[in-house]
Parts: sequence; C-alpha cells; structure tokens
Amino acid sequence: MKEKKPLEEWQLEDARNLRRLFEARTEIVAEGKLISQMEFGAKYGIGSQGMVWQYLNGHRPLNIKAAVAFAKGLDVKVSDFSATLAAQIDDASKLEQDKPTLQLASNADERQLQWISSLEAKLLSAFRSCSYAQQQGLLVIAANFSTIGNQSKTDQGPTREDLR
Repeated sequence: MKEKKPLEEWQLEDARNLRRLFEARTEIVAEGKLISQMEFGAKYGIGSQGMVWQYLNGHRPLNIKAAVAFAKGLDVKVSDFSATLAAQIDDASKLEQDKPTLQLASNADERQLQWISSLEAKLLSAFRSCSYAQQQGLLVIAANFSTIGNQSKTDQGPTREDLR
C-alpha cells in the first residue's frame, strides 16, 4: 500500500484556520441550530462526515473545490482560512480572463458560435456588474459612439442632441 504523503505546514495551518471558522460559524450559518459535520458535508457537496472531519483536522489536504464549498457553507471567503488556495483561485481566474471566450451568438437566427476577444470579455464583464440603470446609460453611450463612427468625414459631427 502506498504511504500517504504528509501535509505541508501551510496545509496544516489552513486546516486549523478552517476548523476555527467551522466551529465558530456553523451554528450562526444554521440559524441558531448546530449543524453536524454530516449535514454540512451533504448540504455543501463536501462529502461524508468523515471527509469533513479529515479536512478540518488536517488529515486530507484542502483542494480548491472543497475550499470553495466550505467558504460557501460558512459564508466566508476562501482567503479567510487559506491565503494559498485563494491565490491559486485568483491566478486561475486571471488566466481565464486573458483567453478569448467562446460564446453563443445572442441572435437566435444565427445559431452560430463566435469568439470574443479578452478585451470584449472584460467589457462584457464590466457591463454585467453594473445596475440596470447604469447598463441602460451605457447602451445609449454605445449607440452614440456607433452613430459617430458611421458619419462621413465631411459631416460636422454629432450635435448636442445626438449626444444625449
């Protein structure tokens, strides 16, 4: 049988931090009723009571999936118990932001796949983070830019009315 590799010090520290948070927050998150490790593991997709116990006691190293599940269940950030895993999540997120994104076309008649650049993906992400009112304002601005770009060079340009 293969011998189990001991956890690194940062992994043991993560487990200690997670256990402190778990003990402090499980009663709060469960609205005053203490939730068992078995219930917590089942509710947040971590696994059995034994699996939850192994993570909390440093017998199994936390992975990103388990860390995210614990964070969701405890209503905390991953960085609240693991700076290392939070940094890994952040690094992975940055890698994804720099790649072109494959998206379904919004026009139902097209039914085709199209690529958008990382710049377009960032713009879309920023747009989605705005309130509905802000999005409507941005659409007006974008429409005005489109109008400006389509005008001939001999034209005097947009009027104040165009820019409203």
